[in-house]
Amino acid sequence: MNKLLVTLAFLMLFSNGVAVAASEIDWDEIKDIKTTEPTQCYEGAMIIFEGLGLGNGQMGMALRLCGGAEDATMVIGCLLKSIASAEEGGLGVPLGLAIKFCKQNG
Repeated sequence: MNKLLVTLAFLMLFSNGVAVAASEIDWDEIKDIKTTEPTQCYEGAMIIFEGLGLGNGQMGMALRLCGGAEDATMVIGCLLKSIASAEEGGLGVPLGLAIKFCKQNG
């Protein structure tokens, strides 16, 4: 029961902080927010996954790959090299394994 109460208290405190921080953002200028390595990685991953013709799962895969990315170019380069066939100069790693292989744990 104590663990549940601590978890609920933490969630209540955290969600209020997020609401306050979000209310301070000028949503008309969202495009001016600095791009981060994870967001750059996500954009690149979505382009790759769309090119592969993936359906609804592509967002989850991109988030899994790019969460904690410290070098978007390296992560996307690793993904491209990993999933490309040996004939193309790649490693031929299946996509799910390539995501685990290339993910940075930042």
